Amino acid sequence: MDAHAPYLDKVVKSGRHPLLARVIRDADLPHAADSAERGFELGLERLLDGWEANLPVRP
Repeated sequence: MDAHAPYLDKVVKSGRHPLLARVIRDADLPHAADSAERGFELGLERLLDGWEANLPVRP
């Protein structure tokens, strides 16, 4: 995969293929150095959003 990195970087930077660019960026996330921190933050955010959605509406 490293052999294709320069080409894929060029494709992402071109902006012509946004869906492919997103797939490439998303594929890097699980392998990022801060993936555990990101996972915790995402999980906490979803949990808090769920609680907020179920709170009574204030007048």
